[in-house]
Amino acid sequence: MTITDLKYATELITEKGRVYKFDDISCMTMYEGSETDKVKNAKKYVIEASTGKFLELPKAILIKGGSIKSPMGGNTEAFANKEEAQKAAATLGATLIN
Repeated sequence: MTITDLKYATELITEKGRVYKFDDISCMTMYEGSETDKVKNAKKYVIEASTGKFLELPKAILIKGGSIKSPMGGNTEAFANKEEAQKAAATLGATLIN
């Protein structure tokens, strides 16, 4: 898949080492739902909004909605720490989702 806006990109690496790149966290979530056998024990990464670097999804604090407009409509941003996420959520009118 072509990544149109790196800020919202996600990546999934299967147990066998196959790498799948997605335009938006919602695309990765849909893929996980449709390919449960392939993604078992996969590592998932999101782009951290303030640094632009990959962050493991389980470690990310996610915000959604407000004025966030991602390419595929997931409208979600990831942060490494809760304070940054809360500040961004307040600024963008978004909601913390984890």
